[in-house]
Amino acid sequence: HLSLTRKTVEALRAAGADDVLVVVGGTIPSADVPRLQEVGAAAVYPTGTQLDALVASMSELCSKRSASST
Repeated sequence: HLSLTRKTVEALRAAGADDVLVVVGGTIPSADVPRLQEVGAAAVYPTGTQLDALVASMSELCSKRSASST
């Protein structure tokens, strides 16, 4: 997941699509969460993330992105 996230973020930047948020989820060791954020993941949702927390977080990310683009 680390190399895929890094490659995805790099490819988006190279394509001029750095406005696309990269969100990662799944079986992710807690030690990898900060590393994923360092390589450009806007959010990381490990297994067990509660749905309401995920929805609230995604809503906040989208609101921030929308506010910064106006």
